[in-house]
Amino acid sequence: MKNELESRLARLKEPMQFKWRVQVKKKGGGGLCAPYIDARQVMDRLDEVFPGKWESRFKEVNGFMFCSIGIHTDAGVLWREDAGNRVEDDPSDNMYDQAGKAAASESFKRAAVAWGVGRFLYDTQMRPVNLNDRGFPVDNAGNSIWDLTKYFNDLDKKVPTSAPVKPEPQKEATQYPAPETNSPAIKQRLMPKQFDAMLMAISNGQISEVEAAMEKYDINLAQRTVLNKSIKDARKKTKSN
Repeated sequence: MKNELESRLARLKEPMQFKWRVQVKKKGGGGLCAPYIDARQVMDRLDEVFPGKWESRFKEVNGFMFCSIGIHTDAGVLWREDAGNRVEDDPSDNMYDQAGKAAASESFKRAAVAWGVGRFLYDTQMRPVNLNDRGFPVDNAGNSIWDLTKYFNDLDKKVPTSAPVKPEPQKEATQYPAPETNSPAIKQRLMPKQFDAMLMAISNGQISEVEAAMEKYDINLAQRTVLNKSIKDARKKTKSN
């Protein structure tokens, strides 16, 4: 069963169809386009590899939207978590709901990357594109490009698919045996339940205990940012009291 799980997890990392969008607009003109996949494509890949055996959970902590994706296995549910963009704190803003949806979608895709979905995009180079005076993409003749994905596929003579270009073969990295899990040099990933427990402990005033525990775990940037902010806010509250 372990080999089957490893095989499925490897399938999550396989390249898939992707799209293009302008990511960088240069001051002197022109821009750079980055490849991306949307949340629907991530769901399709999870459904394909783990049909009926995955779930997602969302929570907002200090303005950050977190997503956890769990995969059901014979040994229990395995979780990976990451955060999306910060959500504005003013619910009265007419863009508040839209910003929340965007943050949820972004956190979902980032959590999926932790499982390997779409990770190949980090090895796909950005592509240059011409921009007009209003910052919209145009071809060499100045004509508007309404579909960047189709435009680049046509340039690559790939019609109508938007499948990624396979990266050049690289020298296979040397494989080393995995270290013992009880090795003091290896930090365990901070899981969602442990993250929630730390936030609860901070709210109960156990700041020093949480700070000591943080040194023992592999904590991603979003988790560390939220924990540090929670600790800072808790200390301010203690001083004001």
